[in-house]
Amino acid sequence: MNGPNDRLKPAERRVLRTLGLACVLALVLTLAAFVWARNAHAGLRRARGEVAAARAEAGKQAEQEKARLQLWEEAGQDLELMRAKYMYQQEFWSQAVSLDLQRILEQAGASATDIEYKLNKPDKAGPGRIAVTFAFNGPYAGLKRLLAEVRKHPKFLVIEKLDFSGQREYEGLVKVRFTLAGYYGI
Repeated sequence: MNGPNDRLKPAERRVLRTLGLACVLALVLTLAAFVWARNAHAGLRRARGEVAAARAEAGKQAEQEKARLQLWEEAGQDLELMRAKYMYQQEFWSQAVSLDLQRILEQAGASATDIEYKLNKPDKAGPGRIAVTFAFNGPYAGLKRLLAEVRKHPKFLVIEKLDFSGQREYEGLVKVRFTLAGYYGI
């Protein structure tokens, strides 16, 4: 039986074999290039996904940092308000505390004796302290009014110590040694 291959001359067979090998080689190279391109594309897609995730994380961190910065700015504004409205100025502390104490005593209808002022310098981390110590002698109702006026006072003037040194029950009077503290220098 004569096949189609038998009718070809040997030179034509060699050409066909060479063309066949070239086609097979071209097919193998095309498949290899396709696989390489598909893998490269998948790698690029993964890298793009990682970049998008990193960008989203960076955006989230940037928003958190903006919020944190906003909180610090608000804290700075609060601190400035506190300095201006509630704290004493270091340069004028003695006049300011003296006037405030006089105003509190007048509003309470009370009087004080043995008034002493003491300034404590601030340490690195905190405010300075101004201590005012005085004696109050009067009725219990006057003591209550004085405590209420100190509590209502807008500056940071707090009661640090109350020393009840004795009570005269026969006259209904109380004897109290106050220590108030005001603050400056935040």
